Formats: sequence, C-alpha cells, structure tokens
Amino acid sequence: MVSPSIGVLIMGTLHILLSTILLVCSSTVTLINPNFTPVNLVQQSDVVLVIKLDAADNRIVQATVKETLKSDIADKKVRF
Repeated sequence: MVSPSIGVLIMGTLHILLSTILLVCSSTVTLINPNFTPVNLVQQSDVVLVIKLDAADNRIVQATVKETLKSDIADKKVRF
C-alpha cells in the first residue's frame, strides 16, 4: 500500500507537469495578420540589410553586409 505522503507527492508532480504542458501548448498558438506585408515591415524598420553569414572560428558567426536597403550602417562586418 502507498503511503498518503507519496500519493500527494505524485499527484502534486502530475499537477505541475500537466499545468506546464497546458501552458506551453496554449502559448504556442498565434494568429498571423494577413494584412501585414513586407511593405509594412520596411516602413516600421529603421535599418534593412542584405547580409551573408559565414562560419568563423570558435562557434562565432560573421555577417557581411552585402547591401543596405534602408538607412546606412558603418560596419560592413559583424561577428556574433
């Protein structure tokens, strides 16, 4: 026979697990606005760039700016 404290522990754990699953599942549902177009995205942006990503040493990625579509950027290479 299972002691009451173990039963309470199991039920508490199951309750937390189910709550977490429901929270994750409910937060992943999103609505996409079909009226939001790339034109709107450019209007709301300060900088729009065309970049090329290159792998670098030690898990560092280097981005080279190929073209600026909106605004201007001083650095043509960025590492992150």
